[in-house]
This record gives sequence, structure tokens and C-alpha cells, in this order.
Amino acid sequence: MSQITVLDMVKAHDGAGSGLDADLVQGVPKNLLGIGGDGYSWHDETSNRSAGTTYTNTTGKPIMVNIFSNQGNNCTVSIEVFIDGVSVPLAADNSSDYPQCGGNVIVPAGSTYKVAIYNASVNKWLELK
Repeated sequence: MSQITVLDMVKAHDGAGSGLDADLVQGVPKNLLGIGGDGYSWHDETSNRSAGTTYTNTTGKPIMVNIFSNQGNNCTVSIEVFIDGVSVPLAADNSSDYPQCGGNVIVPAGSTYKVAIYNASVNKWLELK
């Protein structure tokens, strides 16, 4: 399976009125593109990660962690991510027939992170790295 980069996505959507300009992204040093820039791709870590376990971002660059739980029509889930011991609560969306409980956090290079989830379990754990 081939990886799709952010640059590929910008190029695919670059057009009149898109507000995107792939020419501005191409050639920018990787370290200046930030999270999601050239060299980043999504990894499904659901089978490799567990709530309550502390992990360390050893990639040498910031990563984005996405945690998701689907609890039917009544999202009563509480999710927080501890980054270097600091609690970052994630939001829940009860506004539709398919509530989404979860969200994204940025984990700096070298930082530790741990997910705590209450009243549910993690359905999907993705990392952009």
C-alpha cells in the first residue's frame, strides 16, 4: 500500500478557488512544514497501544495522536491524554446520530503520553508521524 503525504493531498486539491497552493509547499524544508508535512503519514496503532500505558515519542519530531471511541447514540465517554503528566481532555460530539467521542493531541518530540478513557474503550488509535 502506498503512503499518501500531505503534499500529495494538497496537489490533488490544488485548483482555482481551493485556497491551496502546492507550489508553496514543494521545496520547503521538511522541518519547516510541521506536523503533517512532507514525510508524515498516518499509522493505525490500535492493536499496538493500550489505554493506561505510558508511551514516549521517540520519532525525533512532534506527532499527532488521534483517539476515537464510538458509544452509540449517547456519548458518555470521558477521554484525556496525559502529555508529560499534564492532562489534555478531549471533546465529545453528541450532535448527530453517530456521536464521535475523541479528538487529537500534539505530542512533542521526546515527550511521554498516556491515554485515559472512562466509560468506554478505545475503538481507534491513530498516529500521524
